[in-house]
Amino acid sequence: MKRPQFTYEADQAFAWIMWNGDLGNIQYSVGDAYRPDSKAPGLITNDIEVTAGAGTYTVGLDFTDTAKGYSHGFDFTALGIINGEILFPGYVIEITEVLINGEPAEIEGRFYTTNDNLTTTRVNLYNGWVDGYCSKARTIDGNMDGVSWTPLANYKTAEIRTIEITFDYVER
Repeated sequence: MKRPQFTYEADQAFAWIMWNGDLGNIQYSVGDAYRPDSKAPGLITNDIEVTAGAGTYTVGLDFTDTAKGYSHGFDFTALGIINGEILFPGYVIEITEVLINGEPAEIEGRFYTTNDNLTTTRVNLYNGWVDGYCSKARTIDGNMDGVSWTPLANYKTAEIRTIEITFDYVER
């Protein structure tokens, strides 16, 4: 039996954590299109609709019901907001907390906000597929010193059972 596909409207924005981990065996809506039905079996997701624009939001992934009960690291992960560039142009994602397995994460460098497709606003948490930030990158203060496309590098090979990210979505 085929499951119905999730759809969203052009006036809706959803935040989620893109994930390509465990040597590609655990994926969730990787890329700049939001596809919440595109996920590994057992993965529990906590996505959120961004209804008010500016505000504080929390998203997360729980791997404890997957086959191994965790994701052995990742090759790529980012926080995305579908339609963010359209509905909230110029906004910046300010990550205020990252919890991995319930503990505050050690961050290397500074986060920055960007987009690849003029639709999805995103922050690279770990993007090993690039070697720098693009010209569309932005921060709340405009200072790009110390920004990183791999701020969660300390966890690239860790056993990750849960990840939770709290962020402020700020008009710049």
